[in-house]
Amino acid sequence: MQLSDRLLGHLRERLGAGVEFADAPAPLSGGFDTTILAFRLSGAPAGWERPLVLRVMTRSDAGPRVLREAAVHAAVVQGGFPAPRVLLHETEPAPLGLPFLVTERLTGETMWSAAIRAGLPAFLAMPRRLAELHARLHRVGGSAVYAFASDCEYPVK
Repeated sequence: MQLSDRLLGHLRERLGAGVEFADAPAPLSGGFDTTILAFRLSGAPAGWERPLVLRVMTRSDAGPRVLREAAVHAAVVQGGFPAPRVLLHETEPAPLGLPFLVTERLTGETMWSAAIRAGLPAFLAMPRRLAELHARLHRVGGSAVYAFASDCEYPVK
């Protein structure tokens, strides 16, 4: 059975039998050690009928990583960053064969492509902008990460 068929079957179990692909899963670039697919659903509950991303881990023992990533996403979103919300995470390999996350797919461009498009001044300002964003990111409290993880099966490491 193909990954897209397994995903649709799992989503139907979770969201309802009427769920279909409005846009079938298609590969996205990136993903050093994950398989990344973009897709859209129809017949799904509110919040699910938008562009989505499936990130499938490459190792069956990556359940703790999936939980950690879901917890960090939740904390970053709570901290006011424009980060994709995790709509579903599975730490066990059974549903798709490997642990995975389903997130919102946000619109926009990468910092790199924006700097290239904007020209030399934006490119030269990139190190400062990155430092500012990292400083702001490190002010996000860890309590959201631990609150999320305490409700889940695996500890956050």
